[in-house]
Amino acid sequence: MEKALIIWDCDGVLVDSEWLGAKAFSEILHELGADLTIDYIYHSLKGGDIHRSLAFVHQHVQIPKGYDVEMVYRTRADELFDKELKQIEGSDEVLNHSKTKRCVASNGPKDKIIRNLHITDLKKYFDDAHIFSAHDINVFKPNPDLFLYAASVMGVKTESCIVIEDSVHGAEAAKRAGMTCYGYCASTDRNDMMAQGAIPINHMNELLHLIP
Repeated sequence: MEKALIIWDCDGVLVDSEWLGAKAFSEILHELGADLTIDYIYHSLKGGDIHRSLAFVHQHVQIPKGYDVEMVYRTRADELFDKELKQIEGSDEVLNHSKTKRCVASNGPKDKIIRNLHITDLKKYFDDAHIFSAHDINVFKPNPDLFLYAASVMGVKTESCIVIEDSVHGAEAAKRAGMTCYGYCASTDRNDMMAQGAIPINHMNELLHLIP
């Protein structure tokens, strides 16, 4: 069936934000007494949602009274994004090449998605109305509802959708939604992606020959 919609994840697919997010959580955890490597934090939180990340912090440290972990994280992360956030290599080229209808569907808050796309000069490819956040429906990947919601609003049947993901959670959500998924495996195990039915790619430029 002809593909009519490409659904892009944001963090780790369009913008290289997941390592910076892990860095922000690493700073918080170390200040509160945890001895965890940033690599461990990154792989523990990759592809998850803010609720899972906050639970991870609470699991490893005692939170002082009045300390708002999410607020501190958002502030730290925003500072890091302003200074260091970059496009995922090849994403701009693929977006410029593809003529298929597109949208973003991410576990992150919508204002964060838009802000990070502006920082990396990728916002020009997406209308605000075509950016979907799991926070808006309060259901997060690996639940498929965000992808199903995006397809419904965009007026496209699920079987006509392609999803671009970099996490196992996202690939699982695409599989459960009945959508074709390309799994960006720069920092995710190919076998884990394929176990969720995703077609693995190592570089975004491979999509130039795979998506319309």
